[in-house]
Amino acid sequence: KICPEWKLHEKAAAWEERQRHLYRRFSSWFFTEDSQVYQYYYSSSGTRVPGFPLVILKALHLPQLSEAEERTLLALFDSIYDDSRPFGGFQHVKVENMLYMLHGLITRGRADTARTLAAITIRDIMASGFFAEEYNHEDGRLLPSGVRPSVFGCALLINTLWLINGSPLIGDE
Repeated sequence: KICPEWKLHEKAAAWEERQRHLYRRFSSWFFTEDSQVYQYYYSSSGTRVPGFPLVILKALHLPQLSEAEERTLLALFDSIYDDSRPFGGFQHVKVENMLYMLHGLITRGRADTARTLAAITIRDIMASGFFAEEYNHEDGRLLPSGVRPSVFGCALLINTLWLINGSPLIGDE
């Protein structure tokens, strides 16, 4: 989107075509016909590796998802989400993973769930005692990890606060 601002219209067109190409390949790389979804696809071998669910669920933010892909992702979300567990049951909670997933939930008609998970995230960041790069949990214990203190934990706290309060910076329904 910056190319037109810099009057680089030919480059903008090339990048837009590249984006369309990647979106066309997205489904075949990460989704299988039996409704499985993967984080990693190795083009040299065709191998897929599951990865971390929260990273996969960032894809809910993509507007190009087919109905089947959306159903697959929401089924994955529903299989993990538990509002009685730390971070709603999700592990490897990082700012970009959580925020893309929350925005995807909102755009897919699950704003109430997204706001509940945002509130859980705020609660658990504060209870952890750290602004961390990543958050995990085990047996109900919060496990901040990675760089500590980290601006990423602050950013996640601030953005989830904005989200549940309907900030125009995030988008309100």
